Amino acid sequence: MSSKIYEYKDTQDWYVGEWSSRGETFHFKDVDSEELSRMEEELRQLVVEEQSFSVAVIQYNSMMSFVQFVLQMINENQDSQFQAQFHKGAILITEKEQLVLVHLPKNGIQLNDFFSQKDLSGLTVGDTILVATRNEGKTAEFRKIFEKLGYKIENLNDYPDLPEVAETGMTFEENARLKAELAKKSNEAATSPLTQSIMETPQAASATLTNFDILKRLNRLEKEVFGKQILNNEI
Repeated sequence: MSSKIYEYKDTQDWYVGEWSSRGETFHFKDVDSEELSRMEEELRQLVVEEQSFSVAVIQYNSMMSFVQFVLQMINENQDSQFQAQFHKGAILITEKEQLVLVHLPKNGIQLNDFFSQKDLSGLTVGDTILVATRNEGKTAEFRKIFEKLGYKIENLNDYPDLPEVAETGMTFEENARLKAELAKKSNEAATSPLTQSIMETPQAASATLTNFDILKRLNRLEKEVFGKQILNNEI
């Protein structure tokens, strides 16, 4: 693979880069390299296998200038469309409306600053599984299992405005589907807190279907935890 040389220079920043099959970044002795090195390693995650880049940092002032320089090399050589922007002290890397990388300052960022909210009580951060039950005992058991995997667990009690469902199904799965269908209707109407809680998760495009599928797959687990006899008035 033949190498290609890049250069960027202004009054405060000066970089010389090479795109090739090997990669090594050079930091000159008068350049603060700790933060640059961390950013460089994160940017390498965007590079496809068997390709790499090297950058000689001759003069440095702006982190964003460095990021834009490296992204230019990456985009030109692997036909990508990565873009960078500042957000509350972080640098966000996106491609085609997808967030692919977040670079945080060494000491991190306060959540309320990052999300521009003084009160975080109504903010959904992370993936959430909505278990279609009002039984807190069952919810607690599911929470023990799935919080270890990084999921937040909610149940129907978290949405008091959601009407009760007539559990006319003959099985746990049928009643779960009824509740999922009601959640879908409420979500489409956008009149309850369910809209924010579900739509802010990666399952947004098929949130209620995902919740039902999870319940269906966990049917055996439900029976193991609570016994094989499941009473409708406990669901």
